[in-house]
Amino acid sequence: MSYSRKNPSRFFVITMMITAIFGGCSNTPASIQKNTGQKIVQSIQTQWEEIRPGLSFAEINADGKLLQLAKIDPTKFRFSIYQNENKDTAKTIKEIHNEQNSLLTFNGQFFTEDFKPTGLLISNSEEKNRYVRAELLNGIFAIDRTGKARLLSSTPDSAEPALDFAIQSGPVLLDKNGDPQIESDTQIAAGRTAVGLDKDGNIIVIILKQSILNFDNSISLYYFSHLLKDDPFLHSLGLNSVLNLDGGTSTGLMIGNKYYPEMEKVQNVIIVKNKL
Repeated sequence: MSYSRKNPSRFFVITMMITAIFGGCSNTPASIQKNTGQKIVQSIQTQWEEIRPGLSFAEINADGKLLQLAKIDPTKFRFSIYQNENKDTAKTIKEIHNEQNSLLTFNGQFFTEDFKPTGLLISNSEEKNRYVRAELLNGIFAIDRTGKARLLSSTPDSAEPALDFAIQSGPVLLDKNGDPQIESDTQIAAGRTAVGLDKDGNIIVIILKQSILNFDNSISLYYFSHLLKDDPFLHSLGLNSVLNLDGGTSTGLMIGNKYYPEMEKVQNVIIVKNKL
C-alpha cells in the first residue's frame, strides 16, 4: 500500500479511505472496547509446525480472525530486503521467494506512489534507504550482527551495535513491555502485517490477510494491538516490541510452499534465509 511521504497526515486520511473500501468496518469486541481486562476467547488453537529447526509456522483463529504466524530464531536465520524497482516490472512475493531461495518471505514497509521506500532500510549491513522523521513511522525493527533483534524508537546512533538489518515502519503496536500502544479505535479495518519478539527472543511475524473471499478478515490497529496481548495463545508467547508494517492489499506471506498472496505488488519484501 503506497502513501505520500511528503504529508503523513494526508496519508492517514487516504489510508482510512482505502481501508474502508477494501476492508470495510467492523465493531471492536466489547472486551476490548471497554478495556475491562477480560480475555478474548480463542476458538481454535494449533501447534507450531516446524519448517526448519528454528523456523516454525502456525495458523490460528483468534476471536474469529484468521492469523498466520511465523517464529524465527534470529541466531540461525538472516533477514534481508528485496526491492522491486518499479511497479510495471515488480515481482510477486511468491516469485521473489522462489528466485531468492527464501524460506520465509513477506511484505515490508510502506512505499510511495512512485514506488519508493518511505523510511530506513538496512539489508546485509548496507543502508538502502535513509531514516525519515514521520509521526506514523515511529519504530525501527532491527537485528544486529550477533543476531539480537530489538525495537528502536529513533535512528540508530554510533553507540548502537552494528546493524545487519533494519526496517522503519509504524505505528508501534506493543512496546518492549508488551503493552498496547494504540490509544483509540478508529474502527477502520484492514488486513495487517506485523513483526515483533516473543519472550524467548524469537522473531514473530504475524499476518491477518484479507481476501476477496474473506473481506471480514480485517481489524483496526487498536483491535489488533489488544488482540496480540489478550488472545490466550498470543498472550502465551509473551509478545513485545511489535511493529506494524504495510498492510491492507499489500499483506502477503510465503513460508516453505505455503503462499498467502498479496492483493497488489509491493515495493519492498523481507526475505529470510539460513545463515551461511
